Amino acid sequence: SAAVAVDLGSPLLLDLPLDEGQGTAARDSSGRGLNAVLKGGASWAAGRTPSRQALALDGASGHLEMPVGLLAGVGDVTLSTWVWWNGVGNGNTRVFDFGSTDITYLALLLSRDTLRVSVTNTSYFGEQTVSTGPLPQGRWVHLAVTLRDRSCTLYVDGAPVASITTMDLAPYQLGNTTRNWLGRAQYAQDPYFNGRLQDFRIYGGALDAAAVQ
Repeated sequence: SAAVAVDLGSPLLLDLPLDEGQGTAARDSSGRGLNAVLKGGASWAAGRTPSRQALALDGASGHLEMPVGLLAGVGDVTLSTWVWWNGVGNGNTRVFDFGSTDITYLALLLSRDTLRVSVTNTSYFGEQTVSTGPLPQGRWVHLAVTLRDRSCTLYVDGAPVASITTMDLAPYQLGNTTRNWLGRAQYAQDPYFNGRLQDFRIYGGALDAAAVQ
């Protein structure tokens, strides 16, 4: 049957400030109650400003566990966060990873020479990917990924750095994902994130370049 696209704007679906500074709970400020939990060696450390804390991940086992089904029913989407990466890891470190198994996921990955967003429901060999050069180390960097129809764009510090128009998988096509993490991969052999994260957000629509900036 005929398909019709409807623009519903870009509602804020998840807003994790990641600045509690104590405890193992990370509150959702979107009003939807989708709170997350610190796991493994996750803790708190200095944030982007002197008055705030940030989620600190040790690169060994620390990660943030978010609720199941966060992207169920989501088509166009924006995912954004502030990142401080210590440059530790042999590659394929995850900033975020939404999936259920190691063959179904939407992830933002980094290595010493590449930053990329990949989505698949058929394993690594079927990934659809947008990539750019390495993520700056030792400072706060803003990252954002937008998906609108088949166009996926990767932003670094508010500027679009890479884009494709052949991204065939929307988040809802991954189903009711059960393993939604910051700092941890669906693949058990891939390294955990080593650094700090703050202000992780999901919007139910693709923000334009001006809004990302």
